[in-house]
Formats: sequence, structure tokens, C-alpha cells
Amino acid sequence: MDENRRPEVGLGQRRSKRLAWISLHILGVSLAAALLSIAASPIPPVGLAIVVVVSAGAVLWMWGRGLDRRRLSLLSVANLLGGAAAGMLAAQWLPTAGSLLSFLAGFAIMDLVSFTRLGRWTLNAYLMGRAPILRRLSVSLPLPGLPDPYPVLGVGDVFCYSLLVAGGRGVFGGFWPWPAVGAIVVGQALNIGYFLLFARRPWFRGFPATFMPVILFVLAAIFGGN
Repeated sequence: MDENRRPEVGLGQRRSKRLAWISLHILGVSLAAALLSIAASPIPPVGLAIVVVVSAGAVLWMWGRGLDRRRLSLLSVANLLGGAAAGMLAAQWLPTAGSLLSFLAGFAIMDLVSFTRLGRWTLNAYLMGRAPILRRLSVSLPLPGLPDPYPVLGVGDVFCYSLLVAGGRGVFGGFWPWPAVGAIVVGQALNIGYFLLFARRPWFRGFPATFMPVILFVLAAIFGGN
């Protein structure tokens, strides 16, 4: 595998089919992060910390090795589990609604800025410009007709979605997972619409996957939170 080759999605009719697959993968991975956060809610902080450490260790262990389908699959699992566990831990470090919403707003704004010229100095923009690093810090899934798994979402996106769900307990009380899951689904639907509309344009560089879900979550918290 050529690690320096930027992920491509093909041309013409095949490209349209691949764009549809990418869209499904984006929604699927986002929901997987949210559902992991719900399912793992009984796990104590020590257990979550162990998952983060083991996942980070797996990524570091494979960092200097060549990439193939098997290693990309292992990296994807490590990034999904580690990112989700880290988001749940972060929710416990942000115990009040104000601290959670402030952190999420800053996170989403930085994500948005990284896709503009002003954001060329951000970490996200740096990673997007370096395919080998991007592949190692993403959840990658196979696409029809492509030899390599395609990086769908980064570990930072998984972290954010998990934080939305886990942090929703203190914001929405007994309804804690569902406003966050709704914000993720609707926000990603809007992101996917933008992606399908503009992905063929020569200036298209991607989209901030966390911005719309976070904005919808914040609005739900303002108008419907405890």
C-alpha cells in the first residue's frame, strides 16, 4: 500500500456509487460511536482508562509498521474503541452543562476553522495534509472497487460523538442518550447532503464532521435541557 497516496473515491458512475457508500459509512460509524457510549455507560472510569491506554498502545505499536488491510482494520477498531472511551471519560471531567457545552462549542469551531484558509495552522489541517498519519488515526472501511480501506472518520470525530452522548446525561436527565443521538443523526444527514452536493467540485476538501451535530446538540440543550 502506498501510504502517501491521498484517499480517492474514483470518477464518473463509480464515483457516484462510492460517494453513496462513503455516506453510509459516515452515518454507520457515527452511530457506532454513539451506541458504544450508551452500551458502555456502566463501565467505571478505571475501565474506560484501560480501554484508552490499550487502544493508544495498539496504535503506537503499529505506527512504524507498513499498512495493509489487516493493520488498517486493527487500527480502525482501536481508534473506534479508544475514541469512544476517551469521550466518555471527558464527559466525567466536564460535569456541568456549562463546561460541557463550552468545550463542545470550542471543539466544533476549531473543526470548522480547520477547513478554511485561516485554519491552516490547526492540528486537524496538518493531519488532513498527511495521508500516512490520517490513515493511522481514522476508522477506515472498504469501498467497492478501491484496493485500500477508505478513512471515513477520525478518532477525534468518534471522541466528539461519544462525548455528546455521555455528556447528555447531565444535560437531559432521564432522556440523556436520545437528544444526542438525534443531533448526531440529523447533523450527519446535513453533512452528507453537503458532501454529496459538493464532493465533485475541485475546491472540495472535506467537511467538519462534528460541527453540525454539536450545534444541534447545543441548541437542544439550550431549549430543552434541564
